[in-house]
Amino acid sequence: MPKNWLGYLKFKDFKKFIDAHSFIEEIDLTDKGELFLNPELDEIIKYAYKKNVKLTANAGTNFNTVSDTTLENLVKYKFQSIKIAIDGATPKTYSKYRRGGNFDTVISNIKKINSYKTKHNSEYPKLYWQFILFGHNEHEIEKAKKMAKDLNMKILFFKNGVPTYSPLKNPKLALSQAGIPLDEEKEMLKPCYAFFHTPQIDHSGLLYGCCFRKIMSFEVNVFKKGLLNALNSPNVIYAKEMLTNYAVSPIDNVPCSECPEYKYAKKNNYTFPLDYVRIEEI
Repeated sequence: MPKNWLGYLKFKDFKKFIDAHSFIEEIDLTDKGELFLNPELDEIIKYAYKKNVKLTANAGTNFNTVSDTTLENLVKYKFQSIKIAIDGATPKTYSKYRRGGNFDTVISNIKKINSYKTKHNSEYPKLYWQFILFGHNEHEIEKAKKMAKDLNMKILFFKNGVPTYSPLKNPKLALSQAGIPLDEEKEMLKPCYAFFHTPQIDHSGLLYGCCFRKIMSFEVNVFKKGLLNALNSPNVIYAKEMLTNYAVSPIDNVPCSECPEYKYAKKNNYTFPLDYVRIEEI
């Protein structure tokens, strides 16, 4: 694990970023790591609410370690949505993939947040149950759907990204129960969409562009240079040209160059829809 991955978003950096970029409307606080281990999270939540910036946790959280104070603050300060990783409907099944996690703790935290939503008469945060399909949990799909409904959550099913790990025993039935087409085509270029629309910044301010290439950044710090300057730095400009003109050759210091999604797109001569890219708006 690269050393720069270790750490958490400091409130002073968050405040400085928000104050310097009044056009920011929404920020997702999740990707690598666990959001609720950040000791300064409550300050961040309160300040975002004060500045009318919507916060989400849609890349996922394990929801094991969160205080009652934070649970109530998520409701009081209208944290918009949280996707919670619960790959099973029983402690035994959950623990096979979410090792070190506690199923009962997660469910208890969800019930607590629902009680705070009732107390404050709020619909926020909206809660999503993330369920990755495996051979060891496919028998609990229907049970998980019922539990999610009872907990006022929307359940989201996902195919396993590594099919050789715990493969589905009855793919046709499992995918049908999960509402996923059996012959679903490869979902391409979501990382590239993030690069153009919702560029990723790590806790220290380094610009990564998307959630996919975390081994190297674009070597520019948003907290020091500002977001617009970072998005118009040489490596980022070159990446935009690479993604929209396959005649432009990949180079070593641009993260996209080694990305399998980019290579797949180039091999298949994938053309981005114009409203997808929107280069002029960056």
